[in-house]
Amino acid sequence: METFAAGTELTSVDWSPDGSLVASSRQGALYRWEAAERLVWSKNNHTSTIQDITWSPDSGSIAFDTAGRGIGIYNLGTDIVETRSVERIPSSSRIVSVDWSSDGTRIAVGDEKGNIAVVDPRDGSLFTVSQRGEVRCVEWSPDSSYLASGSTDGMIRIWDGHTGSLLTALSGHTGPVVGITWSSDGKWLGSSSLDGTVNLWQISTGTVAKTFRLVARPGEAPLQDVSWSPDMSCFAALTSRLFVVGVDGSEMWTRDIPAVVVFNRPPQVVWSPTGSLLAVEAWSRDPYMVVFSRSGQPLCNLTGACLREVLEWSPDGRYIGSGGDDGVLRIYDAEAISEAMGPIILLLISLLVLRCVVAGQGLWACLARRSRGGAFLAGCAISGRGCRK
Repeated sequence: METFAAGTELTSVDWSPDGSLVASSRQGALYRWEAAERLVWSKNNHTSTIQDITWSPDSGSIAFDTAGRGIGIYNLGTDIVETRSVERIPSSSRIVSVDWSSDGTRIAVGDEKGNIAVVDPRDGSLFTVSQRGEVRCVEWSPDSSYLASGSTDGMIRIWDGHTGSLLTALSGHTGPVVGITWSSDGKWLGSSSLDGTVNLWQISTGTVAKTFRLVARPGEAPLQDVSWSPDMSCFAALTSRLFVVGVDGSEMWTRDIPAVVVFNRPPQVVWSPTGSLLAVEAWSRDPYMVVFSRSGQPLCNLTGACLREVLEWSPDGRYIGSGGDDGVLRIYDAEAISEAMGPIILLLISLLVLRCVVAGQGLWACLARRSRGGAFLAGCAISGRGCRK
């Protein structure tokens, strides 16, 4: 693990497409870590808190909120920060979500008063629309044609990304929407809400294809975070337990997680880019991070974490970047975790084979019977697919 002390609370962590890590702070500074040269630099842009950051698709610029007065765009090549005004978002409001379109031509922002603006990074606002409730998240579709927004009124709205026209309003949650995720082909949208439900939407029809209701046990924390696997075949949900659920509604596995309930920034659960690993924030006497295999095997506990930490995998899956209340930017070597899976898989295979031999049964018949009975087969981990019980 590598660390860099920023000295003030870190509010956002994001990897660029080319693998550089940037973090933002409550004091308005940006901190960048470069994987190739292990260098960190800081850029003090203004005195206000940076709430959210987003990279341009070419990794050449970083956009960030400027406490409601617009957005800042830092060009790494010129080392210049330019400000773009955002129409109809008052200076008294706070921008809570920023997302750069994959074609690089537009930046979407959402604020706490229900305004959503689309900005041309070259010369400012294109259009601004309003909705009921505070905007909790905005996310572009993979082809940059549509913009999805989640709100505290429980609605998800799909906007035309070029004109700002409202195309459809998706109604299916009774509590604030806290997360939205597009499938890679743009045909599906996953959403999660504080009402304890996770929905999978079919965009062509604007209907819910599947609703998953996660019922908390007495005294258990409510739904904290949801993360869809990269292929949208399953999702991980965090309460006081970690659930991994398939899109057919079957529970693949669940684990107890001692999580901290921090409502203004709840604990996170995040998939690696390949969907083979899952990182989760937890708490015992001190905060730490647990990394699971896709099939639910705990691989390691990463110490040194802090409260209200933001987690993000690098695009190539080699690193996990994190930062939070203690102002320390941490970079964990996830490649070492993947390498550690090899001996674990061999050990599991050896134990399973030994059990079959001791039982005096034919090896393949024994393996098949134990697979049907729900035993973990190492082949599931090797293939990256979860073993359903």
